[in-house]
Amino acid sequence: SESLPYSIMMIDVDHFKSVNDTYGHAVGDDVLRSVGACLAQCARVTDFVARYGGEEFAVVLTNAGQAEASSVAERFRATIERRQIEYQAGALQVTASFGVASSDMAPPGTDAMTLLNLADQALYQAKHSGRNRVVTYSPAAKAPAARHDAETQVSAKS
Repeated sequence: SESLPYSIMMIDVDHFKSVNDTYGHAVGDDVLRSVGACLAQCARVTDFVARYGGEEFAVVLTNAGQAEASSVAERFRATIERRQIEYQAGALQVTASFGVASSDMAPPGTDAMTLLNLADQALYQAKHSGRNRVVTYSPAAKAPAARHDAETQVSAKS
């Protein structure tokens, strides 16, 4: 019997260090709380959202292959981008970069830690192609042209 697909997203708040440097760590904490709340509110009951460290978050999407995970990630990205984060002196907006890897696109037998690493590679690609975008891992992708409004793919590095 075939197991249900699942996907892992790695999310990084764009330019978070400059938020801390410009507005202070208290506002930085507000930003992290706001992004975390946004992810938790947008996620399905069966998904798992966690702060992964620093300004990174991870989301495990159960029963979601690459197509659904990419769509969910884009919805998360757009929601974060539109969100106004209130602080003492006003409000600010942040963006986030997303790396997505799905079990249905990974080599057979790929374990969760490997899938997490593939999502992290995709996140790296998202950050280095201009940020505020979703990049999806694909074993067959060739030199992706990252775009803000569409998912992109990143190939495996051996």
